[in-house]
Amino acid sequence: MTEGSSLLDDLGINYLLRAIKSRKRLAFIIPILWLLVSNLWFLISKQEFMGEVQVIPASTSLTGGGGGLGNAFSSSLGSLISGGSGNDPIFSIYTESWMAPWFAEEVLKNQPLTRQMFPGRWRGPQEGWGKPGGGIRPLIRTMFGARQPTSNEPNVQMVLDYTAGHIRIQHNRGEVITLVVMNDNNPQFIRSFLSFGHQKIADHIRQVYQKRAQGSIANILNELQHVTVSEYRTTLLQELADQEKIRMMAYANDQFAAQSLGLYVSEAPIWPRGAIVIAASLLISILIYFALALGAEHRNWSRLWLLAKSN
Repeated sequence: MTEGSSLLDDLGINYLLRAIKSRKRLAFIIPILWLLVSNLWFLISKQEFMGEVQVIPASTSLTGGGGGLGNAFSSSLGSLISGGSGNDPIFSIYTESWMAPWFAEEVLKNQPLTRQMFPGRWRGPQEGWGKPGGGIRPLIRTMFGARQPTSNEPNVQMVLDYTAGHIRIQHNRGEVITLVVMNDNNPQFIRSFLSFGHQKIADHIRQVYQKRAQGSIANILNELQHVTVSEYRTTLLQELADQEKIRMMAYANDQFAAQSLGLYVSEAPIWPRGAIVIAASLLISILIYFALALGAEHRNWSRLWLLAKSN
C-alpha cells in the first residue's frame, strides 16, 4: 500500500471508525446533546398554525334551494361570462384577488386586522405604530445597506409581502374544491383574516359585475333605439338578456364569485412537529459527537506525527 493511499484511507471511513472506537467514552454526550438541541429547537421555534377556507366556483354551487331558477342561473353563469370556453373567470378573479393590491388596501382599512397581522409594530393606542422590535433580519438589512421602510405604519407592499408568504391557493386537478390555505402563529387571526378576505373579495367582485352589467344594459337599450336591422337587433337582444341574467345573479347571490363550504383552523400547531424535531436533534447530536471524536483523534494523530518527526 502506497503512502498516498494510506493517507486517503486515514482520511476516509476507516479513520472515522477508528476515531469513534478510540473515543467511546465521549458517547455519553449524545443523549445530553439530544436533550439540549431538541429543547433549544422547541424554545426558539415559533409555533405555526394552519387554516383553510374551502370554496367552489359559484357556477357549480348547489345553493339554489334544490334547483329552480336560481340554480339554473348559477349553473350557467360561468359559461355565460366565459363565452362558453369552459373556464370560470369570476372564480379565477376570486383566487387571484387574495394577492391583489386592492385587497391589501382593504386589509389596511381594517385596523384590528392590520394590528394582528403586524403585532411587532403595534405599540398600543398611545404610541401607535413603530419599528419591529429586535430580530436579526433588520440588523442584516442595515449592515448591507438595504433600503429600510420610510414609515413605521404598514403599507400595501408590506401586506402583499405577508400574503405572498402566508397564503397559498391549493387546487388539485380534477377536483372541484379549491383551498385558500393560510399559516400564522395566531389561530384566531387566521380565522378572522380568512373570513374577512372571503367576504370582502366576494362582495367586491359582485359589485364590480353589478356596475358593469348595469352599464352594459344602459348602452344596449340606447343602441336598440337606433338600430333597425333585424339581425343586429337580435344580437343586441341576446346580449341584453345575458347582461340582465348577470345583474340578477349579482344582486341575488352573496356568494357571487365563490361559495364557501366551511372554514377550518388547526387546534394544534403544525410546526414545530415533535417527531421531526426529535429525529433531527438526534441526528445533529450524533454528528456533533462524530466531530468531537474526529477532532480528538486528529489532535492525537498530529501529536504522534510531530513526535515521530522530531525523533
